[in-house]
Order: sequence, then C-alpha cells, then structure tokens
Amino acid sequence: MIFENAFDAAIIRITSGPEHARVGKSLYIEIIEKIASIPGHDLRSVEPFGATLLQVPGVRSKEGDGGFGPNTRLGRSVWPLVIMEFGYSGGENFLRLDAQWWLINSPGRIRFVILVYVTKNPLALGIECWSMAESSGPEPSQTSVCAPTCVANFNIGPFGNVKSPLGSTELRIP
Repeated sequence: MIFENAFDAAIIRITSGPEHARVGKSLYIEIIEKIASIPGHDLRSVEPFGATLLQVPGVRSKEGDGGFGPNTRLGRSVWPLVIMEFGYSGGENFLRLDAQWWLINSPGRIRFVILVYVTKNPLALGIECWSMAESSGPEPSQTSVCAPTCVANFNIGPFGNVKSPLGSTELRIP
C-alpha cells in the first residue's frame, strides 16, 4: 500500500495468492533464527517490524511487507533497519523501485532491503538484496556518490539449484 500525500490518494497493490507471503515469512524466520544463533544474541535481540505505514513528509508514504531491526530501536517513529518486500515474478521491476524508494527516503534509517519474488511455472524463487553503495561517475574526476544498488542476488530453481548473476555466494546483512 502506498499513500501519495500530495494527492490524498492511496495505491493498493493486490497479490494473487498467499505464496509470496509464505515464502517471505519463511525467509524472515530463517534470518531471525540465524541472528539468534550469533554468540551474545537470542530471539529477543531482534525487534520484528510488521507491515506498518511509514510516512515521509512531502513524499508518498509506504508500507512494507515486513522488516526488523535491533531491539534497541523502539518507539512509534522508529524505522526498521531491514525491510522486506515480497511479490511474484514479472513484478521484479516494481519491487526494485520499492527497494530504491526505501533506501532513498529513509535517510540511512533503512540500511538493507530484501526482495523476494516467486514464479509458479516453473516453481522458482528470486532473492535480491539492496543497500546504498558507492558508485563513481562516468568521468574519473567526478566524486563518488551513494545510490541504491543490488548488492547480492540469488535465483533458486525448481530443483534447489542456486545461481547468482552477480556471483553472490551468501546473504550478508550488514
């Protein structure tokens, strides 16, 4: 759900089934369990952040599919450290726009965006991980700037085979 504050309008994106949420929530649980296994942490080290509307004055407001952050980030105005968006294959470009929106409009509050998309025929899964990354301009004299960038990706086929167009070997959440 997206709210265009300037127009007092809402855009609601409706998905056609529970598959995307099941897969996304399953990945979320795996990540939380992995964090809890780190020495000095447990399940209470991570604060879940459900589908909550986050408002940006003068820009549209947005609601993610889920997210989480350290348990030290509490309160009604707090943003998650990691946001997750789920969808179907064919909608990857919309999910990528969502990732860019989160990273640009949260000025450093959201550090990492995980996109998860499912294909039905053949059954497969795509995972993309986005963060702000430094990139240089086309000229050597230009200074580098930070921009939303896909830093890792994984395509998991119907038989469990994993490919990464970027050569990613693991999911690392900073």
